[in-house]
Amino acid sequence: MKYLLTLVLLFTTSAFADSWDNTDKALFVTSESLLFADWLQTRKIAESPDQYSEKNAILGASPSLSKTNLYFSASMLGNYFIADYLDGYWRKAFLTGVIGLEVYVVNHNTNIGIKVAF
Repeated sequence: MKYLLTLVLLFTTSAFADSWDNTDKALFVTSESLLFADWLQTRKIAESPDQYSEKNAILGASPSLSKTNLYFSASMLGNYFIADYLDGYWRKAFLTGVIGLEVYVVNHNTNIGIKVAF
């Protein structure tokens, strides 16, 4: 999994379009970091279905590790491609929305005892 994250980060950071300003890049890195934290927490949920239940309707209450990995890999890549497609104001708005949602989710998971750990 660490190798997959490395590939995703290498691919996305080398593919920044010239039109991305420093704020766009900071928002993108923040959104990807939070998605990755959510991914790690969701893996804990998948590993402990008797203790936790997933609230994401796409993943279902007890997702498998492979489904979790596929979902978050696609989410992180999709996050980049959607942000890259959008221009200026809308890119910032989209990435800010992703950050807001992921802060809520990661915070909720932390509050119920699911830490972010490698």
